[in-house]
Amino acid sequence: MRIGTTALGLKPKWRFGFVKPGLVVSPTRGTVYLDVGGQLCPGIIDQHQNGSLARSTTELIVRHPDLVYEHLLGPWLDRRDAGVDLSASNFEPLLVTHVEPDFDAMVSCWLVQRLIEDGDLPPSAEAWMNYGALVDQGRYMVNLDKPTSATEAIHIAYLAIQHLGIKEPTQRLGLGFALIDCVMAHLTQARGHLYGLRVEELFPAVLRTQADLQTPQARAQAAATAAWRNDPRFEKARILIDADLEKYQRDKRAASIRQVSLPTEDGRSEVKVNVFIAADKMESALSKYWVRADGCPYFICPVEPIQAGVSPRVILSLDPSWVDPDSGRKPTLRGLGFRLEQAECQARAGRPELDRGLPPRYPDGTCDNADPWYDGRGHEHTIVDAPRSKTVLSYETITRMGTSAFWEVGLKRAEVLIALPLDKPAQDRALHPWVSPPKYSEATPCFARFIEASKEANYTPESGLKVDDSLPTGMERIAYKIRRMPITESPDFALLKFRSGDDDKPTLEDLVRFLAALHVKHDGRVYSVVNVQFEEGAAAICDRETLLGRLCPDAGVWQEHSDDLILCNGRIIAVNETCPIADEVRSRRLLELMVYVAFQIETLQTYSAEIVKVLDKSRGSGGDALRRGFLTFHASYVHQDIVFNGEAREMYAKLHDSLRIGDLHTKTIEDLERLAELEVRRGEKKTNLLLFIVGLTGLVEAGTTDFFAVPPFQLILVVLAIVASIIVYWVMTRNTDKPGELTSGDKGA
Repeated sequence: MRIGTTALGLKPKWRFGFVKPGLVVSPTRGTVYLDVGGQLCPGIIDQHQNGSLARSTTELIVRHPDLVYEHLLGPWLDRRDAGVDLSASNFEPLLVTHVEPDFDAMVSCWLVQRLIEDGDLPPSAEAWMNYGALVDQGRYMVNLDKPTSATEAIHIAYLAIQHLGIKEPTQRLGLGFALIDCVMAHLTQARGHLYGLRVEELFPAVLRTQADLQTPQARAQAAATAAWRNDPRFEKARILIDADLEKYQRDKRAASIRQVSLPTEDGRSEVKVNVFIAADKMESALSKYWVRADGCPYFICPVEPIQAGVSPRVILSLDPSWVDPDSGRKPTLRGLGFRLEQAECQARAGRPELDRGLPPRYPDGTCDNADPWYDGRGHEHTIVDAPRSKTVLSYETITRMGTSAFWEVGLKRAEVLIALPLDKPAQDRALHPWVSPPKYSEATPCFARFIEASKEANYTPESGLKVDDSLPTGMERIAYKIRRMPITESPDFALLKFRSGDDDKPTLEDLVRFLAALHVKHDGRVYSVVNVQFEEGAAAICDRETLLGRLCPDAGVWQEHSDDLILCNGRIIAVNETCPIADEVRSRRLLELMVYVAFQIETLQTYSAEIVKVLDKSRGSGGDALRRGFLTFHASYVHQDIVFNGEAREMYAKLHDSLRIGDLHTKTIEDLERLAELEVRRGEKKTNLLLFIVGLTGLVEAGTTDFFAVPPFQLILVVLAIVASIIVYWVMTRNTDKPGELTSGDKGA
């Protein structure tokens, strides 16, 4: 059980220090760093280096109180256990937080004082933890139709205190502590105790539900949270808040409000968002809350006045609670801090007086200095903030980058290999002579025979197969070929190869748009390999899976193989290569694997379509020819081991499984067997028909030997017998044309 300084006889004299945000420090005896320090350990409580640790510093204190308690009081407890009288000792703990301490930092300092002096956190700690997290993560929502949601809020009262012009930060903190103590005193009086206090009980009454305000005691508790407004210590703050909405209206008239696109959290789509771009430093102290309540989730605002086109500090923030009403997806600013840091480095290049020191604040390669742009990693990428040493970028540059496609991923190198099935004979699209493709040294004998049996010729641009028109900037055509397959059941293919140049570079999104346009133009019959190397720091924009997933928006099957990531989705294969893009051996390997996969799929689909045609015929056959052709195809050109190279074998095995080529083969074989069964039934039907005719002839002959001598009733019986025979024959043979449910049929057609 913990004991505090009161029980120990110590009289703490609290001291406060203030440092620049983002400072990374080591533990110091007698000192606790709050909301700064860059780590979570005894004496340092900070979550900005890893947003998954907690929502706020306040939450870290509640979850890990011993990191504070043992660090400050551990040595004193040892002295007490040794028999030392502590009553006359001088205890001056130091709490260090960032300059201009925000609500989270202030509440954290208050909780530490309570923990050390009382020996435990107060009963209201959980409520303050959740309140602080809502504020720190920007999730507290102000309602413009209910102004008291702002004017009575505790954290907004503290925000107003920060704007009263009090120069001494310790004095501002002291007023913040007094604000909490004031609210706690009135809540204790209304409730009788603070145990079980919920975060909602700290909100203004206008945000409570009717169920929370049914009893006089509940209404008294609601009024207690706004009791600070009647305290003379906070009168100036109250006046500032009450006049702030009018200031916001003036700021709004000078601002620019428009709609921009932002990426979604999964990185695979975009949503439209209203952005509020302040013209200069906002006059309103509560601008963030008014802006979000006014329907603008995205807010770009100078924190300091603009001079000569530059504001030393600019914050770009996104309402973390906002969700696109149409798609239900949330936007993100991930990648913006990285882009701004790149621009910042370029602007500072060659100016040693602007060096920002070492070591890098983030060890993941996204920055090379100790004071980069904050990218929002501790706030779910919903806020981007300028360096502590102030930015040298112009405000126009920052707003332009913040409203452009900052999330698009640059490519150091890119190669695109495409196979397009041709509906018409290849002879009309190629220049002769037709020759065998170059030998492929990695091919096994059976695969080598397939390549040798194919023919290749140069592409004729006048054939109408236009692809260059939609090529991304920075991509150039390397080769156009026509590949004729060895069997007529497979279409011929146009083989296209593009590669990025040395100057302009495409983005990953450029390739996505290019391939998407090809899929639309060619009804989805596009086989492609995208071989890319991402720009350095691409992980700051989105994770590796998402990067490759952008090439396949429907997120098909992806598998990882050593350093290469193969992603298969229908007709798209994306490979992230670690070797040079210009490696012709690997490029040829990818091309031949793609062509072979395309050949199998297209051939199997052709057989499926032909089987459906035969099955749909009421007469005739054709199944024998299909079976013979399929057996020839299967025996000559279907192989599992097609290359000697181990990496290529694994690639093909994964492609084969991912694209379910084996299932296509199995279903085609099953359909051919059903076709054979149908043809047997049709043969039996013809035999039965012949026997029926013979029997019916005998019946008529027997019943009408002497037609004119046959009584009328006997003729009627003969006619009825004939009709009955026809009905029985129809009933017995009506199902012989039904082959049963197809296993591929219309699915593969």
